[in-house]
Amino acid sequence: MAGIGVTTLSEWREQHPGLEERMSEAREIARQKALRSIQAAGGKDWRAHAEWLKLAFPADYRGSANKIEVSAIAVSGTVLPEAERVRLIERRDKALLALASKSGGTT
Repeated sequence: MAGIGVTTLSEWREQHPGLEERMSEAREIARQKALRSIQAAGGKDWRAHAEWLKLAFPADYRGSANKIEVSAIAVSGTVLPEAERVRLIERRDKALLALASKSGGTT
């Protein structure tokens, strides 16, 4: 943000042991100031309050916190026989048709 190279900053951190703590304190002060500004702007625009909630309480209000991460494991060979896969697709299609007919053709 300040235009300082990564290498230069790393050297400064080694040369000045208290630098990291001072940088952390400065970031926290800036974060608190930004949160107060967003919260104050909420009086004029509700979206500012919404953004403040996302930032202040990410576990409760940030959309990505509600996502479930899924990882897959590669499996060699056939997991499902082709005949079973076709049978399941046919059952799905029948269920979708039944659902569409119940709702008047709109799904």
